[in-house]
Amino acid sequence: MGQYGITTIGVFRAPNSFFLRNSNTSGNADYNISASFVQSGDVPVVGDWDGDGVTTIGVYRSPGFWFLRNTNTSGSYDITFSFGSAGDKPLVGRWQ
Repeated sequence: MGQYGITTIGVFRAPNSFFLRNSNTSGNADYNISASFVQSGDVPVVGDWDGDGVTTIGVYRSPGFWFLRNTNTSGSYDITFSFGSAGDKPLVGRWQ
């Protein structure tokens, strides 16, 4: 296992719910997050937005708006910015 552990599964359910598991097994969600900032057509994304080693939720909204949360709890976004153009698909990763 790496420094921060393994990557595990989750699902996004419209209109604004994220269901996340702490293990890659069957069972109920360990986190049921209602994201008040999600709109119809948003694309769910996940990543470690603040570098603390914890993957958290967010959404990409065309044409190029990002709304990211730093905790796996219900509520509004912590970070927002613009990057991208109409028709782009979001990508997340650690590029360096």
